[in-house]
Amino acid sequence: MSYNWDLSRDDRLCVWEATQQLIKRLGTDGEDGAAALLLQLKNLSGHGDLAANCRALAYCLYNHCE
Repeated sequence: MSYNWDLSRDDRLCVWEATQQLIKRLGTDGEDGAAALLLQLKNLSGHGDLAANCRALAYCLYNHCE
């Protein structure tokens, strides 16, 4: 996972990668950093509802691990 990931320059963006980046941002920059990235994901066009899909993936993984 890249530490200098730029959401606007990623031409192969997928739900898995976006979710991983949200987790990383939460760990490094806290809730404010993750919220800022989530807002960027919500406003990104051409990828469907990426933010909602990341949330669904996170819940699915959590439930699987539980």
